Amino acid sequence: MAIAYVLTTVEPGFVKTVLDGIRNVPGVVDANAVTGPYDIIAKVEKENADAIGKSVVAEIQTIEGVERTLTALVVEL
Repeated sequence: MAIAYVLTTVEPGFVKTVLDGIRNVPGVVDANAVTGPYDIIAKVEKENADAIGKSVVAEIQTIEGVERTLTALVVEL
C-alpha cells in the first residue's frame, strides 16, 4: 500500500467545491482545507505510487478550480 499527501492550490472561491470533489475521489482517506501556501491537503492511499500518480492527474487535477498540486509520497525509514 502506498500513501501520499496531495497539497493543492485552488482558484479563489472554489475551495469548498474542490474539497468536496477531492473527498469523493477513490483512495482519498482524508482531506481538509488548511491555511498557508496550500488550500487543501489530502491523504491518498492506493496499491502503489503509480496508481496514486494516475489518480492525481486524472481525478484531482481535473476538478474545476484546481490550480496546481504537489504530491508527497510517504517513505518508510
